[in-house]
Amino acid sequence: MNEILLRLEELLFPSIADHRFADRTRTMHATIHALVGAGHSRRAIQRQLGMTSRTVKRYADAAKPEDLFTGQWQTRTSVLDEYKTYLDKRWSEDRTNAWKLGEEIVPLGYRGSYQRVRAYLRQKRTSPQPVTARPPSPRAVAG
Repeated sequence: MNEILLRLEELLFPSIADHRFADRTRTMHATIHALVGAGHSRRAIQRQLGMTSRTVKRYADAAKPEDLFTGQWQTRTSVLDEYKTYLDKRWSEDRTNAWKLGEEIVPLGYRGSYQRVRAYLRQKRTSPQPVTARPPSPRAVAG
């Protein structure tokens, strides 16, 4: 039954296993369980690892690291989701000012904050661009 639930989680949330925090969570889970297994108290583990008591309790109480994959790892809808196609279209038209794009989607019904629009556009701005061939130089064309 647990195998079916794990497989269902993988299908519903494919990014969980590949999330950048997943390896760190697995490592910390193994470390805390090793210390608990060696007979250390939760208070001693807390002091040794510099964690809060609630964090140590969460890791110690979890039977497997995947039990800790909740909250930030789940795919959630955003108030910006229905406006992303519009923003992408305007981005492709070289409209990259987040403030102006935010003002454009407010009349369309957007009720979120400017910061959310800015964060979305920053992600587009800093994502790696597709590699394209450089255009030929004027000298090469003239030759």
